[in-house]
Amino acid sequence: MYSITHHGNFLSAVLEFFQHIMALYGTISSYCTPSLCPSMTAGPNYEFFWAQDGKKPIKVSAPHYTELLRSWVIRSLQDDHLVPDHPGEEFSKDFMKKISPIYKRLLRIYAHIYHSHLEQIQALDERLAFDISCKHFIVFSKEFSLIDQNSLAPLSDLIASYAI
Repeated sequence: MYSITHHGNFLSAVLEFFQHIMALYGTISSYCTPSLCPSMTAGPNYEFFWAQDGKKPIKVSAPHYTELLRSWVIRSLQDDHLVPDHPGEEFSKDFMKKISPIYKRLLRIYAHIYHSHLEQIQALDERLAFDISCKHFIVFSKEFSLIDQNSLAPLSDLIASYAI
């Protein structure tokens, strides 16, 4: 059984990663438009569809996917079935199972930025910030088995370059 502190640390981490990736995305958002990024991709081999509440996954533009993700993460983190309302209350028993999809979807934003907007990240002198944030995210996600190996595939060359 994990302690409240343990789950609280995962909650703090997901908030930190969420803020980092949204800030990084904000730096390139003017380059990530529905006309330039008509689907959420990570290179030519990976396309991500938006699925929610058991509905059929739908194809959306990268900026729309990112906005849907932003809203979904905020709603998820405000869900009192996931996060206790009051100090001392227990986290849900399936907390780790419920938090894992957030990490998986955040990874897709890193992958999209890396494959579609790395040139802009470099031109804006944000490459170091991207690498630090992405590497920390990947190390944390791998350490606690929050993302399966298949989900990491779109960033396999970047992960190899990080030597992690």
